[in-house]
Amino acid sequence: SSGNFIYQECLNQLQLPRHRHHQVYAVKTIQGKPLGRGKVRHSSPYITLQVGLFHKEEIKFLVLEESTVSIILGCPWLRLHRPELRWDPCDVICWSQMCYTQCLTKLPHPQSVKALVASSHVESPEPAFTPEIPVEYTAFQDVFSKQAATHLPPHRPWDCAIDLLPGAQLPKGRVYPLSIPVRQAMEEYIAEALNQGFIRPSTSLAASSCFFVGKKDGVLRSCIDYRQLNSQILQQPYPLPRSPLLSKSFVEPRSLRSWTCG
Repeated sequence: SSGNFIYQECLNQLQLPRHRHHQVYAVKTIQGKPLGRGKVRHSSPYITLQVGLFHKEEIKFLVLEESTVSIILGCPWLRLHRPELRWDPCDVICWSQMCYTQCLTKLPHPQSVKALVASSHVESPEPAFTPEIPVEYTAFQDVFSKQAATHLPPHRPWDCAIDLLPGAQLPKGRVYPLSIPVRQAMEEYIAEALNQGFIRPSTSLAASSCFFVGKKDGVLRSCIDYRQLNSQILQQPYPLPRSPLLSKSFVEPRSLRSWTCG
C-alpha cells in the first residue's frame, strides 16, 4: 500500500471525528480497479498506535469508506520504522534505531484527540455460561469472579506489611532468550496483567525470574520465582493458639464425646 489507511467503521468505534482532507486521493487495488468508492477525502486525527507491548507512536490515517480490514500500514510506515519482519509466523523481530530512541520510550501527551489502537488486546473474559451453583453458595459466587479479582480490597487497619531484613540484597533478574511460543505467552501475560492492573511499568533494579510450565491442555502457565525475594523478607512468628483452647471456646465439653476419629 502507498498510504496508511483506517476503516471508517473502526474510526466510529473509537468515537473519533474525521477531518476533510485538503486533497482528494484516488485509491485503486493492485489490479488497478477503484477500491470501494475509489476516492479518499478525509483523514483521522492523531491516534496512538501501539504495535506489540512497547512500540507506540502518534499517527494519522487516511479514511476508507469501505474496507475488509480495520487498519492498513503501508509503505510510508514501513519506510519510517524499517522493522525487521518474520513472515511465518508474522512477527516483528527488530525495530530500527530511530524506534529505539523515539517509539520505544514514554510518549508525551499530545494536545490532539487521542485514542489507543493496539495490535492485540488480551483479556480473560468471564465464562460464557453460568455454572449451576447450589443455593447455599450463591451468596459467595463473586469470590471466583475474574472481573472482581482485578480490584484490590480497601485498606484496613490489619493490612499485612512486607518488611525486608536489614541489609537485604534484592534479587536481580537475568535476560535470557525465549522460544517463539514462550515469548508469545510472555507478551500475552504482560498485556493481560497490565490491562487488569496487576502489574505496572517500573524502573526498579530488583527483578524475579519468570518461566512457563505447560499444562495438560497445552497452555503455558506463567510462574514467577520469588524464592530469593522471600528469603530476604522479615518473618513475623506470631504465636498461634493451641487447638484444644480453640475447641473449648466454641464447643461444650459434653459434645466432644460424640466426636469420632476416622
